[in-house]
Amino acid sequence: MPNTTFRGLLATQQDGKFHAAIQDIPAEQLPAGDVLIRVAYSSLNYKDGLAVTGRPGVIRSFPMIPGVDLAGAVEE
Repeated sequence: MPNTTFRGLLATQQDGKFHAAIQDIPAEQLPAGDVLIRVAYSSLNYKDGLAVTGRPGVIRSFPMIPGVDLAGAVEE
């Protein structure tokens, strides 16, 4: 991954407490094997809406960057 950061919504859990915030995220924090996409357009769908409310069982592992509906260009 390039040594860059990107702005995104990051959902985390610490001591059983859910937190979601828009923040700058280092690209090296992304899991191995993921695809880096320069997003041009995105939407918030039903599953993403559930995920960012902290509803138990929606997010399987933390940290998570919600967003499954997007259009853009693959960077890496």
